[in-house]
Amino acid sequence: MIFLTLYALTALIFLVLDAIMLTLFVAPLFRRHIGHMMLKTPRVRPTAVFYAFYILGLLILISWPAYHDFHVVRAFWQGAI
Repeated sequence: MIFLTLYALTALIFLVLDAIMLTLFVAPLFRRHIGHMMLKTPRVRPTAVFYAFYILGLLILISWPAYHDFHVVRAFWQGAI
């Protein structure tokens, strides 16, 4: 149960930060430089699969070890690396 809770929290934090980054910085930059090559609509299934595995990797490498050590600073450092 703890693993699922950590997965949900990691996903929430990551998806919020990623949405901000994509909306405010990446999308305008891409539209300006390679807008003619971009799809009209995003491919949702491959994106969802990628994010699910990416978040699992974040959980295994950052959230789970920090939870076991009860060390917030370790989570920030491992996340930054």
